[in-house]
Amino acid sequence: MGADAKKLRFVHEMYVAGASDDVPEPEAGPVATSELPALPVDQRAGRAVPFPDAVRERLDGLAQEAPEWAGRSIAEVPAPR
Repeated sequence: MGADAKKLRFVHEMYVAGASDDVPEPEAGPVATSELPALPVDQRAGRAVPFPDAVRERLDGLAQEAPEWAGRSIAEVPAPR
């Protein structure tokens, strides 16, 4: 969904399809969703580092508008009573 120098935010949506090459119907809703943050980490330095320029350019080209459900907080499990 977006990236800056050291952060990447992306989402996954899972749909039910019959065969591996099937495409879900346009009106089909996702059966599972996930929103994930990511950081490029230099394991030798032990810290987050900027994406290489080529990677950052590729990520910028892939960015899309966030789905309506993205950005909401995760509820406590189990829910408070």
